[in-house]
Amino acid sequence: MERADVRLEMDSKVSILKSGLIYMLPPEHPFEATYNRCKIKGFHLYLSDGFGFPVGSDFKGLQELDDPKLFGNIVSAVERDEEPQWQVAVFQAVVAFCKPLFPLIAQRAALSPSNRMVLEMIESNPPGSLRVESIAKHLRISNAALSKSFERHFKISLKRHLINVAMRKAKNYLLNSSLSISEIAFKLGYKEPNYFERLFKQEVGHTPMSYRKHGVAILRNELP
Repeated sequence: MERADVRLEMDSKVSILKSGLIYMLPPEHPFEATYNRCKIKGFHLYLSDGFGFPVGSDFKGLQELDDPKLFGNIVSAVERDEEPQWQVAVFQAVVAFCKPLFPLIAQRAALSPSNRMVLEMIESNPPGSLRVESIAKHLRISNAALSKSFERHFKISLKRHLINVAMRKAKNYLLNSSLSISEIAFKLGYKEPNYFERLFKQEVGHTPMSYRKHGVAILRNELP
């Protein structure tokens, strides 16, 4: 944040962004921002913990880093158009932000056989075709036991995780492929494209077509 006049609301908390600080907006945390005479260097990154969970989604609210040297390195490298240098500096900032999450990521690596099989099923099947009931039946355990085990280990419900995976893949297809909305729906395992469109609008706040048309602006929360 080089010059700040930004009001940001996330997770029911309002923050006024300050100049000279580095901020991280955690993934899958909707936010509203009001920009007025500000100057920002922004980077959109997707980092996975290897288990299908975006790194940073466990944070509660806006994250702030006060590191003048690193801030200066990022700004000067971007202004000089030195991509390798600013990539290194931004990665250093990401590591600094995510250090508190390392124990949680390590804990996730200690998977039970059932949870490992769940993740393997999600990896190898279209997320829209999977249901908690069908996964539990495949594993020969009850729905309640499966849901409780998954949520206890990953701090998120299995149903919610399936939706999140589907929406991340949908966004990628919309921005990086020429597939039609119906083709994307079928590719994700949804038999009814209309249902997929309604679900996407409910989860993302925009229709698939609008997201495809205004994708970068939506990611930056800049639509009028």
